Amino acid sequence: MQVQVIDLSKLIYQFDERRGVDIRSKGSEGSFTVASLTHEQMRQAVQIIRKEPEPRDGVERCQDWVLRTVISLEAEEVVPPGASAEIETLIGKTAAAVAHQVGGRWVDTATD
Repeated sequence: MQVQVIDLSKLIYQFDERRGVDIRSKGSEGSFTVASLTHEQMRQAVQIIRKEPEPRDGVERCQDWVLRTVISLEAEEVVPPGASAEIETLIGKTAAAVAHQVGGRWVDTATD
């Protein structure tokens, strides 16, 4: 699952979900794990994530969508308490700063 950029200048994004393929974009600099989920939690997470509308208002960014989604997952107790607070501290930071902050959980796309 990812948030795909449709038009960066207008801040329009689209939720993208595929199974069995790597959908990481060439522009992706890396990622990190927010939580490890059981199969049941994953099923529940997918349902919750699908309900969160993607940014298409020219104001909200993909990072804002991720935060809203993690808040919803946290409210439903799918991810651990505090996950949204951590994500909030990462918004607006460079990939290098995020990598530094999350430490060993960071996966650099160039080495993945």
